[in-house]
Amino acid sequence: SEKLALDCQKILASQWYQDAFPLARIAKGRAARSDFETTRGGGRFSTSVGGTLTGRGGDIIILDDPHKPDDAQSDIKRSSVLDWYRNTLLSRLNDPKTGPIVLIQQRVHEGDLAGMLLEQGGWTHLDLPAIAEEPMLVELGRRGVMNRNEGHLLHPERLPRDLLEQRRIEQGSYVF
Repeated sequence: SEKLALDCQKILASQWYQDAFPLARIAKGRAARSDFETTRGGGRFSTSVGGTLTGRGGDIIILDDPHKPDDAQSDIKRSSVLDWYRNTLLSRLNDPKTGPIVLIQQRVHEGDLAGMLLEQGGWTHLDLPAIAEEPMLVELGRRGVMNRNEGHLLHPERLPRDLLEQRRIEQGSYVF
């Protein structure tokens, strides 16, 4: 969470961001890396799974990889993430009727947080494998639709086919 918070502050301080949003700056006296506010009333708070959220709320909550892959096979560690989500995080939206929660994660176990949420229903699931396993249409909002045929690479400049195939061999198909 610390690295992502620092990355966010770098973006807010960048010239292109300041050109696009000239009145938005990090507020003086409110510039802590993991908890800052802007001069226009926005802000960002970062914590880790299990971290404190007492007295905090948010208009948008983003969870990024709440499970450590090494912990996914432990029922106790996996359950602690699910409990933290249900008992702490879920009640922190400023407007629970309209506030979104976004979960970004690789699937690490059938009983992980994504699995629990998908089983409950009511979530939009966007599954983007590095190599498309079947034809799929990915809605891109105002940018239209991306058509992915079987074998289509999600990001060939960063993850070319030969590298992905090597990783499949090294990791085994389940982990890959």
